[in-house]
Amino acid sequence: MNYIEPLDRNQYQLMNCLDDMVSTNSPARIIDKVIDSIVSSNKERFEKERQTEVGRPKYHDSLKLKRFLYGYFNGICIT
Repeated sequence: MNYIEPLDRNQYQLMNCLDDMVSTNSPARIIDKVIDSIVSSNKERFEKERQTEVGRPKYHDSLKLKRFLYGYFNGICIT
């Protein structure tokens, strides 16, 4: 696939791990797990990609959906 790969959340940056900064009962963790389970059970719907020779690779649809849902639940308006 030619998607932008997300960074490893377990790598250390400035003495902290990104996973340690998110509380265990955060809605972000629930959104992450639910979307990952939906994508893994419906791979044929999420793996369609158009190859292009120009421009930057796009983000995976599951990452965009996670960001949208997180913004929706937290009242962040995305235009």
